[in-house]
Amino acid sequence: MSLGDSDGLESASLFVNAVQQADVRAIIQGWEAGIKQLTLPPNIYAAGSLPHSWLLPHCAGLVHHGGFGTTAAGLRAGKPALVIPHIADQFYWG
Repeated sequence: MSLGDSDGLESASLFVNAVQQADVRAIIQGWEAGIKQLTLPPNIYAAGSLPHSWLLPHCAGLVHHGGFGTTAAGLRAGKPALVIPHIADQFYWG
């Protein structure tokens, strides 16, 4: 989750670096403006909008903003989650 284009680029860059250092695969949703400015390595897929009910059962875990819908989808999928809240109810669900 980002609050603007420059924030999105910074967040996307941090994410890409973290995934590379962890040597894992990742699917990213969001930060569209920032992602378009980066060259993603083959282990990171920019998925765009996909239903969480379809996507999350295929994942090992998720890192998300902590909104109610994403939190509920992660719980329904039975996946471990790392919540990084930003605004509103996200702190509660985190």
